[in-house]
Amino acid sequence: DAVKLGALVLLTAVGKRTMERYERTAFYRLISERTLRAQAEFKLGEMKRREARSPVRREQDSEESDHGKYQASSAGGTTALFENVDAANIEYCLKELVVLGKQEHWLIDAKDVQLDPTRILGHGGFGVVITGAFRGALAAVKISRLGETTAKPKYF
Repeated sequence: DAVKLGALVLLTAVGKRTMERYERTAFYRLISERTLRAQAEFKLGEMKRREARSPVRREQDSEESDHGKYQASSAGGTTALFENVDAANIEYCLKELVVLGKQEHWLIDAKDVQLDPTRILGHGGFGVVITGAFRGALAAVKISRLGETTAKPKYF
């Protein structure tokens, strides 16, 4: 019995070490990927800033439509959207912001979220946090308090 127990302990330890090695490798790959993305976004932003400062504009840029002017991925894209906002083009900029948000997956569709207003997790000055589901996964959903009546569970 001691041999079986020893073998079981040894196999468990090897399995645990193998899992730890796999987790470290996966985490390293994730960090490497995010680092490369951040570096690429930084370089893209630098190129756009240099191009914007340059007094000589390429012929292609002058023929570019307004729609293409605001298209970009990363924080540089959002910056470009808000640099030239005025009353005349605010609706256009907001539409472009929605497009960018959906491209980068930080703006989600309402159909992907199911709310359970009967399960309030908390509330504060900003709004109410309730239980919900995002694409089937359990989630906490923060609902902003636009008015006193809109943040109450019976109005969801």
